[in-house]
Formats: sequence, structure tokens, C-alpha cells
Amino acid sequence: SVNLATTNQSADSPSNNWCTGNPLFRTSQYENADWEDGATVATNRNTTNNWSGEATFRMQSGKWYWEHIVIETGSTLQTACGIAQAADALGYPGEGANSYGYHSGNGYKYNNADGGVAYGDTFETNGDVIGIALDLDNGEIWFSKNGVWQNSGDPVTRVNPAFTGLSGTYYAMHSVYDISGSCEFN
Repeated sequence: SVNLATTNQSADSPSNNWCTGNPLFRTSQYENADWEDGATVATNRNTTNNWSGEATFRMQSGKWYWEHIVIETGSTLQTACGIAQAADALGYPGEGANSYGYHSGNGYKYNNADGGVAYGDTFETNGDVIGIALDLDNGEIWFSKNGVWQNSGDPVTRVNPAFTGLSGTYYAMHSVYDISGSCEFN
């Protein structure tokens, strides 16, 4: 390509494919994200609603790991990360019956807009890294903050998952509520 720096290229092919945020995912309430860096960084530009996004890969089985990184903070920064099935991907992670999320402002885990359950640490500092370990072979998910698995969990030994009984096809989900809030998917 002309005028495309090597730092903006990756070895992506049908046999070497990389998951990113899905810039084609749009609803009237959640459409105000600016995408950058090959759809790996999203910034909310909506002043009244949160922005939610899904990843490009569907996960049905196997073990998966990805990260949600806070890269900008604002006065009301709230982010969330987790998973959702397609029908529940229109809201924030944890809003729908088949949606499960970990939220920054209170450290709670959410499912089916249940009001949340105390789970782990808050994550509102620029550079906080939330790890998500999803084991769809056993129907379990864990979250870590800056390398520490929350609620004394451990996906290797399958101790204290955030949620169990997961089955079906899921997308990785991320959400930002703040006009200056950004997050990175890794």
C-alpha cells in the first residue's frame, strides 16, 4: 500500500487472523465511538450514553484470554468488560440474561442487570489492565486486575470463577461511560 507505515500493518490472513473491536457494530444508543489503531482503541464521544462494543470473533468452545486496558480517564470514567451472546450485545457487559461483566467504578460483577454483586477491585486509573480468562469447555470466566486474579480466583486451577454455567456463542464486550473515556482491547 502507498503511504502505509510498517507500524500500521500486521500479518493478518485467513490462517493468521487477529480479533479486534467491531467498528460495524452500531445501534442508535451506542454509536458514538471513535475507533483507532486498527479497531483496538475506542473512545466514547457521547455525552449522555455509554458506548458498548463487541469483538469480531465469536467464541463457542475452548479457552480464551484478552485484555481491557484503561487508556484515558475522565471525571466520571466508568468502563466495563466481559462477554455477551449476540442478542444481549446491545447493552453494557452484564446487562442481558446472557451477558456477564466486571465494572470499573465499584468492582462489581453483573449479569442480567442484577444490580451487581461485590467481586473485585475498582479499575479507574490510566493503564489499569483487566485480564479476562474464558473457559467455554467448562463454562467459566475470571477477571484479573493488573495481573492479580480477583476474588482469589485462578483459571489454571479453576478456583472461584466470576461466573459459571456459561454455554453458547459469546463475543468479548467492552463499554465506556464518559465523554473522554477510552479503552484498548488487547
